[in-house]
Amino acid sequence: MATAWALAQAAHSGAGQAMPGGNGGCRQNALPRPRICAKSVAMVFGFNTDVVCGADCYHLQSEFRVRERLMQTHVFVLGKCVGKVTNEAAPALSDGDCQQALREQHRAAVAAAREGTIQQWLSR
Repeated sequence: MATAWALAQAAHSGAGQAMPGGNGGCRQNALPRPRICAKSVAMVFGFNTDVVCGADCYHLQSEFRVRERLMQTHVFVLGKCVGKVTNEAAPALSDGDCQQALREQHRAAVAAAREGTIQQWLSR
């Protein structure tokens, strides 16, 4: 799959567009290089799974929000969030342990969706 940067370059190739601040007005076929952000960004770790159970299709999305130390699982049906489970990670847990706990939370949600008990799982 092509990256957004590669697609943008392909769209402008051969267009003869002048580069901003570029080489005394010379026309070039490349885009300016992307800027690198110097801000510190907290990474979000997670899982996405689609589960079909009978006539229902659930999209399960779990993520570990590092800054807030939250493990969240959202359940979507036809693009609408129908519920979520949020658990706070203990301060003593490492990020790796939190990721493992999130993996187990996501697996429990997937199992509940496959068994047709996702509503009970959400209301626990």
